[in-house]
Amino acid sequence: MYCRVAQSTISNLSQSFWHIFNHSAVMEPNVNEVLTVLARSYRLAVITNGFVSAQVPRMQAAGIEHFFEEVIVSEAIGFAKPSPKIFNHVLFRLDLTPAQVLYVGDSLAYDYVGAMQVKIDFCYYNRKNQILPQEAQPKFMISELLKLLELVN
Repeated sequence: MYCRVAQSTISNLSQSFWHIFNHSAVMEPNVNEVLTVLARSYRLAVITNGFVSAQVPRMQAAGIEHFFEEVIVSEAIGFAKPSPKIFNHVLFRLDLTPAQVLYVGDSLAYDYVGAMQVKIDFCYYNRKNQILPQEAQPKFMISELLKLLELVN
C-alpha cells in the first residue's frame, strides 16, 4: 500500500509539534523548592546546549526563568558543552572564578567533562542511580534535587 501525504501537511505537523515542545515542560521533583532556597543565597545560571527558540520558552513554561541571572544557550554564543568556551563565557558574564562555582549537571559527557576542563567543582545529578565509569570522579553526586540543599548548607 502506498500512502501519499502532502508536504504541507507534514510541514504543519512538524511546526505544531515544535511549538508544543517549545512551550511545555516536564519538571523534576522539588525543582521549585530547591531553586527558591538556592536563589536566596546564591547567584544561579543555566548553561544549555540547544536552540534559544526551544530552551527559553521551555523555562518560561516551567515558570523557573526568574530564578536565573544568566541563561546561556549554545546556539546564541556559538559553542556548546563540553567546550570550555561556554563555561568560561558564563564565568566572565557573572564575574566569577571557577573556585566560586558549583556546577550541577546530569550529563557526564557534556556537563562533567566541561566543568572539569575549567576546574569547576561538579555535582552529578544522577537521577537514575547509574554506575559511573571509573574515570568519572565528580566531587559530589546526588540522586534527588533536595539533596543539593544539604550539600550547600
